[in-house]
Amino acid sequence: MIIIHDKNKYLKYYLQSIFFLGELRLNAIKTMAQHKGQGDEYIQCSFDATDEDYKEGYVTLYFWKPAVGDSYDA
Repeated sequence: MIIIHDKNKYLKYYLQSIFFLGELRLNAIKTMAQHKGQGDEYIQCSFDATDEDYKEGYVTLYFWKPAVGDSYDA
């Protein structure tokens, strides 16, 4: 796992993933509330206390290739 310090860049990238054609995908928000996380194939978030990366008061964002490349702004 890589911890990214450019939080705004990746938070914006995640938020763009839950919009489609300029509209917020309400099913993404419903899934997030029901399952303490949400995600698609390469981009996910979690705030579930049973996840190994859980930290109280934080949301973990997960990005896999090809959503992000080899270089990170860590």
